Amino acid sequence: MNENIADIVKGGWTPRPTLGPAPVTRIMLIDRLERPKAGFTDKGFSKPGHTIQCVVSGRVRIFIEGSQYELIPGSSIWFHEDQYFEVEVVEGPWVFYVLNFVAPSLQPPPPDLRVWSVEREVVGRLDDLLARWRDSTMSPSSRVLSIHWRLLELLEHLKPGRAIQFRSDDFSRLWWDVEKRLHLDLAQVVELSLLAEWAGCSVATLSRACRAAVGVTPMKRVKQMKLSYARSLVQHSSLTIGQISERIGYGRVFEFSRDYHKHWGMPPTTDRKSSDRYTIENTKRAM
Repeated sequence: MNENIADIVKGGWTPRPTLGPAPVTRIMLIDRLERPKAGFTDKGFSKPGHTIQCVVSGRVRIFIEGSQYELIPGSSIWFHEDQYFEVEVVEGPWVFYVLNFVAPSLQPPPPDLRVWSVEREVVGRLDDLLARWRDSTMSPSSRVLSIHWRLLELLEHLKPGRAIQFRSDDFSRLWWDVEKRLHLDLAQVVELSLLAEWAGCSVATLSRACRAAVGVTPMKRVKQMKLSYARSLVQHSSLTIGQISERIGYGRVFEFSRDYHKHWGMPPTTDRKSSDRYTIENTKRAM
């Protein structure tokens, strides 16, 4: 008799722990992009969820959260949620793969491992993943299963290992340390004086550090953080608009809807109805 079956018959079988849900719940973008000329610059905030870029050619300088990194072919960088970045192409053409997906249980790498080197075989896996993403001949169910499977397999090979050297901006890091604390509870109502107290500096110093980091005042950045998190919940959760407004510290739903509309160009109810464009079944969008 099979050993496991015998154990069950004898009443001595101990079930193994079950696996939890898959970490990736939605895939919004898989693409290969090119910025042809040296001198190209861009800045902004990363997309909701996780965004990974893998450089194929060129050399690019990226500033993110007080640190500056130089990426070369074989380098990858991991963004999470609304991280502010500035980028400059040092040598063109800058060709890179980009993945954007939602994985609530997946923790992003720490700052010192945000940029790392990847194995050569990763490019082949990215090519295969992109080909399946663009394949319109596959049945919807086969496409979903094969892409999710290959993305999870790719993430195992993309996990940060050896970090690439970076340079830190200690002054703007004053603000980034405050921002990390804010992320712990975006429902709390904060004043500028409290933020300065957290940083252990004057209000004026913190304001300069915040402008050096993200180019706006501290309270404007706090609102950006709240509304960026809110958009992720609007598009990727089943929470009501009222529950989302509470999650980011708004006492009144109409005030939340007003600020959301002003920041994102549409009210949250409209944004939720149009969020199907982020699902894997729909057309990809450019980064």
